[in-house]
Amino acid sequence: SLLGKRPHEVAQLGIGRTFQGLELLRDLSVLDNVLVGRHMLFKGSVVRCTVRTPAVRKEEYAHRARAEEILSFFDMSRYSTTSAGALAYGEQKLVAIARALAMEPSLLLLDEPTSGMNRTEKREVGEVITELNRTTGLTEVLIEHDVRMIRDLCEYVVVLDFGEVIAAGPTDEVLRDPRVIEAYVGRGRTVVSVDV
Repeated sequence: SLLGKRPHEVAQLGIGRTFQGLELLRDLSVLDNVLVGRHMLFKGSVVRCTVRTPAVRKEEYAHRARAEEILSFFDMSRYSTTSAGALAYGEQKLVAIARALAMEPSLLLLDEPTSGMNRTEKREVGEVITELNRTTGLTEVLIEHDVRMIRDLCEYVVVLDFGEVIAAGPTDEVLRDPRVIEAYVGRGRTVVSVDV
């Protein structure tokens, strides 16, 4: 149970997350935003970091190299020195996912990762989410309202209606469930296709 746990305690359990809103440090570079995701992995004390001992410099170099690898995975290396606020909205969403990934979680929670995006941007983010799972085996949990996105990305779906679970199971099966259709489309309506 995560009830009563503070955010840093949840992170220490290996759970990374993105926010529905971007929550980026807009004036910092893209690379620095990703480095923020690694803050809990730094071992240097305040004194050692202030003095910048050789061990601290070596650790900082290793974290920076890992952050650059993550940006490369996201095909965003060219933006490493660009301020995050100067990027297009879809690119900022990718930076948010990269920052969450930088903490090296075993579980990644993605809250509305494609909200406010057009179809092309959604497809690009969907490809990144799929590739992350394929290449790292990382478990990802999406909170998403876009039915097409859910159908394309999710193997297993849990549907909530006012906080109550009304369906859970394989995606295709859940999307055909009459309770899900009623909750999200309305009673008495016919759904010809869930391909929204």
